[in-house]
Amino acid sequence: MSSGQAYNAGAPVVQGTPQIGGVPNISGTPTPYTNAPIGHLAQGPAYQSPVTSNPYAGQQPTYYPPEQHPQHEPGKHHAQHTQHAQHLHHTAAGATKVAGGSAIKTIIIVVTAVVVVAAGGIGAAAYFLSRPQPLISITSNYKVVGTGTLAGASGTILHISGQKFSGNSAITFLLDGNAAPGNPSAQSDSNGNFRADVKITDAWSVGRHTLTARDASNYSTKNSVSVVVVQPGTANTPGPNGAPPDDATFTIDLSAKGTYNSVNQPFTRDEALHITGHPDPAGGTACLNGDNGQKFTSSGVTLDTHIAFSETYSFSCQGSYKSGKVTYTETLLTDVITYTSSGVSCTLTSPQLNQQVTGSYTSQNTFTGTLTYGHVPQSDFHCTNPNSYFYYTGGQGTWTGTVSGLQS
Repeated sequence: MSSGQAYNAGAPVVQGTPQIGGVPNISGTPTPYTNAPIGHLAQGPAYQSPVTSNPYAGQQPTYYPPEQHPQHEPGKHHAQHTQHAQHLHHTAAGATKVAGGSAIKTIIIVVTAVVVVAAGGIGAAAYFLSRPQPLISITSNYKVVGTGTLAGASGTILHISGQKFSGNSAITFLLDGNAAPGNPSAQSDSNGNFRADVKITDAWSVGRHTLTARDASNYSTKNSVSVVVVQPGTANTPGPNGAPPDDATFTIDLSAKGTYNSVNQPFTRDEALHITGHPDPAGGTACLNGDNGQKFTSSGVTLDTHIAFSETYSFSCQGSYKSGKVTYTETLLTDVITYTSSGVSCTLTSPQLNQQVTGSYTSQNTFTGTLTYGHVPQSDFHCTNPNSYFYYTGGQGTWTGTVSGLQS
């Protein structure tokens, strides 16, 4: 702002009170689940049939009924013995065949048992594979800065999709293992899939949570998704009532009206309050253009006697924006008033409050709040003429502002 533009601080009242115009402005400091395991049959030792010994070894076979052996002639005894030996051999061979047949049957029984067990394992595997194996995935428009973790605040939406649930089943969402506040739910289709938008409410406590889902057949997701619930305004989420996020940069174009205290005169004022966003958790800063210590010069006339004067002054600011609330304090750092006709000057001896603004976001890009002008007594000015004095009168008012130039 060039020299010659006056500012509108608290109105000065003096013997020949200067009338203060509009304040110069510049930007201040500028802100997954796996399938159930399939059991494998353990490999045992190969089957061996029991060792069978000759049942006739070391003993004379007994025949039933006992044979009646005829009396043989002495010359024929050898032939009869030979026939008997042949008979014994034939009987032993027959016994071996019977034993071998039993062993084969035993092997067949064991193999059959193994086949049955294997069939049972395959059946169990088929059962596990056919069971619902639910999965969910979540997306959000917001993430925790620096970590990428999904985030959300009260009033924001989580977009959830699910697969492999029971078909045509009611889906319940679980926050840390319990039904999510507000009882959000969904319905799966015939293939066990669904999509749902779940709104976070005030009942979701701030902090890190795990989100899962369960169908009406009590099948639950084995995977869980981490979600951080934040205060409105952080993680680039909207502030209360949809206010700009804490890290957004924008301008509040405000219009104020009120009354000066001691002179009971009304005032109006238009200002552009600049909000500069910073990364969480800092929030934004709030300042007017010119609140940087730079000196400006303006001219005007006194309120009561209309005496011309010039003024050189500088400002600083301190302001914040967070969760839809704005505060702003402007300090008059230096101020020298010089009367044109007499050359008498009055100098501010120490920094003083010039104005203070507070407000909150209401809706529809609108802020409302209050404004206060500081009272600076004459004791805070030193004048070159001891018969002269100077002071600022305080005032109060209200303001309404609209958001412009939003960058988030």
